[in-house]
Amino acid sequence: MQIHKSRIAGAMKGALLVLATAVAIPALAATDGPTAQNETSGTMDVSVDLSSVVAITGLDDISFGSHTPGVTIALGESIEQVESFCVFSYADTGFTLAFESDNGGAAGPFTMIGGTYGESLGYNVALEFGEYFNSAFTYTQMTPSAMKQAGYGNFSYSDSYYVDNNCNSSSGLEENIRLTFSMTGDDAAAVRPDAYSDTLTIIARVAPELP
Repeated sequence: MQIHKSRIAGAMKGALLVLATAVAIPALAATDGPTAQNETSGTMDVSVDLSSVVAITGLDDISFGSHTPGVTIALGESIEQVESFCVFSYADTGFTLAFESDNGGAAGPFTMIGGTYGESLGYNVALEFGEYFNSAFTYTQMTPSAMKQAGYGNFSYSDSYYVDNNCNSSSGLEENIRLTFSMTGDDAAAVRPDAYSDTLTIIARVAPELP
């Protein structure tokens, strides 16, 4: 059973999701220095346009492997796969996360679909945010069961801790988002043998300004 995880708009693995917010700049009006006997002067305005951006790096596909309910995955128990990745943001307001899925409705939990029989097999996604706190990099659980269309955050990217835009610190790679994928033996036993899959879309957005 495989979960194929991709960014918004079906981006290939390793691509970035970038959202920009334009900042208006007034028209520039340079003035020349007129001809004068001893002294003249002209003016030039100097400006820069800084835009808010977010980016996602370090995503990998998730595979639970090959299992037989009651044999390699016990009834009443669950199996897990953990994936961490980096969300960079350059924005005063930080960023939010949301999830979409190819299968099931627009909202609610996540499901994989069997390729032969079309049956649904549910899986769970727990969301954690990592940050440097009390002299250590730690993860804090944001939700034990993420849902489609729900928004999570605001989160911030620590410019004072990271040395680049890919979650590298002086201690090495410390990705700030961690997802734990799980499925149960009972759910697996309730469907027929098949190859089940889903495409999970992870959406990072610049958080809106507070009113």
